[in-house]
Amino acid sequence: MKKQQTNHFETECILRCTDNDRTMEATIEQFREEESLTVIVEGKVRLHLRYTKFKEYVGSMAGLEFVTKGPRFLGSSFR
Repeated sequence: MKKQQTNHFETECILRCTDNDRTMEATIEQFREEESLTVIVEGKVRLHLRYTKFKEYVGSMAGLEFVTKGPRFLGSSFR
C-alpha cells in the first residue's frame, strides 16, 4: 500500500502592506499550498490571497495590497 504524505505548516503568517510597508501577523483560516490563502487579520477581518508567479500570495482590502510568503513549513508525515 502506498503511503500518503501530509505537509504541516504554521497556523500564522506575516503580511506586509505594499502601500505603507507595515507588517502584521495574521491567523490562517484556509491554506492551499501554491494556490490560495485565507487569513484573519486582527481577529476579525478576513483577507483572501492568491499565489502568484513571484512565489508569494497577494490580496487586497480597503484599497491596500498585502503580500506574504505564506505559512512556514514545519515538516511532513506519512501514513
